[in-house]
Amino acid sequence: MESFHRDTPDAEFAHAAFADYKVSLKKAYPYTDPNPVNAVTSCYELIQNLTNDRELFHDKVTEFFKTKWVNGAYDPPESSMTAILYTIADIWMGAPPAGPDVKKIVILITDEEPNGAKDAAYLTFKPKPKGKGDCLNYGYPSLRTEGEIMRRENIYIIGLLAPTRRTAEEHAKGYPDIDIKAVWTDIFTELGVPFYVEMMPDASMAADSIVKVVRNSISRMACAVPPATPPPAPPSPPVAPPPTADDGDKIQLVFVFDRTQEFSSFLQEFASKAENVVRIFKRMFSHVEYGITAFADFPLHIKKGGEPQPVTLGLNIDDSSRCYDNILPLTKDGDLFWETLQQFAATKWVNGFDPPESSMTALLYTAADKEVNWDSSDKTTKIIILITDEDTVGKKDAPELVSKPKPKGDGQDTCTDHSYPDVETVRTVFQQNNLKLIGLFPRNPDRMKGWPKINTKLLWEKYNSSLEFHFNFLVISHSFPELLATSLLWTSTEDCAFSTLLIRFKIQLFYIA
Repeated sequence: MESFHRDTPDAEFAHAAFADYKVSLKKAYPYTDPNPVNAVTSCYELIQNLTNDRELFHDKVTEFFKTKWVNGAYDPPESSMTAILYTIADIWMGAPPAGPDVKKIVILITDEEPNGAKDAAYLTFKPKPKGKGDCLNYGYPSLRTEGEIMRRENIYIIGLLAPTRRTAEEHAKGYPDIDIKAVWTDIFTELGVPFYVEMMPDASMAADSIVKVVRNSISRMACAVPPATPPPAPPSPPVAPPPTADDGDKIQLVFVFDRTQEFSSFLQEFASKAENVVRIFKRMFSHVEYGITAFADFPLHIKKGGEPQPVTLGLNIDDSSRCYDNILPLTKDGDLFWETLQQFAATKWVNGFDPPESSMTALLYTAADKEVNWDSSDKTTKIIILITDEDTVGKKDAPELVSKPKPKGDGQDTCTDHSYPDVETVRTVFQQNNLKLIGLFPRNPDRMKGWPKINTKLLWEKYNSSLEFHFNFLVISHSFPELLATSLLWTSTEDCAFSTLLIRFKIQLFYIA
């Protein structure tokens, strides 16, 4: 409280709580409750409405924590989504509009997932709330309705999550352990609002986490974000001149694809949905350019020595194009991008011989390639999107490459005459060209038989500690094209302009997709 009031003296606070619906309202469950709940308030209770009186808020919270815990109906999940909706309805729905500088943030603190049809069958027969309801006569809300309300009210949400520790009895009832962070990341993404998720290893970190996360969230995801519902136009506005090609937001996107066999199904699925991505971007930005580069790996004889072997598997391409290939330079022709990507995905995969692949090389060459046609203006947002399921090649995997000169990132490096790059070179070239990087990685990558399983996301997080530039990591599933636009824009970057651009895209997506 002291920290918030020092930084933002006008800050207002409210406090609500939830446990779950009364068990008899959820399902047929023959159990006598030794600690009966108040069914009217068990799914949601407003403890303190918004107030700037920090002493009052502190006293209310202190009093609340002295009361006895509420039984969560003896089984997970809980009524968290209901509590979020009812909190918003109590505090903001119907209230006078807040000014443009007011940031409305809901902080959810829980270790459980929300109710659904599986665990609360009886609630499916009750009407779903579309605002403030109650714990007796309404079921749990739909994510679609809740998302629409949150976007209309310009609500941001933060999840402070504790590890889920389910009991043996809960396991026996069919409730397995869950990845709580992944669960709420998926839910917040589906809501379509700016969000941030933080894990709290123990309760002692909760207070510090709240202060840190709210501060970071305001700078990362709430800075200058256009409202989901545009404000009314002022009376008699002046007639604006027709926009020029340089007006508005300009964004350049270059997709760097892993083209090896293990990743070919991802590439083909993405290509089949790329037309929708183009349509969304075209509606959002006045100037969008798309590019495609690709990589497999260095030729095997260059990596490990020996004589060149005939290519019997995959597409037979020249050695000079195996570690990096410029498929389509940046173009504002969305149809050309889509058609080129379809043709590229339809061609045979390229043999990567053995993992890892030349992904770090492809990043450097994409950033430095003059034929990609990067805009030199600082006003243009330039993003490279790495899509792969593999680690990047290094000394252990390519002993013969060690003797070759390291690439300089000057646009003259090649797959046959140079080794893999130093991380410092990649970092320097990205910083010099003001490039951002997003990594999209599958949750459970398939590897060649005999090679150990890897966690691609964790590997690239390790590289990021050395890269030191804006890099957002995302874990995707095999159905990722439908969520590509949303996933691209969930970012933890400190760059306010980049963050604003991304959040705006996410909000727009849920209106037009």
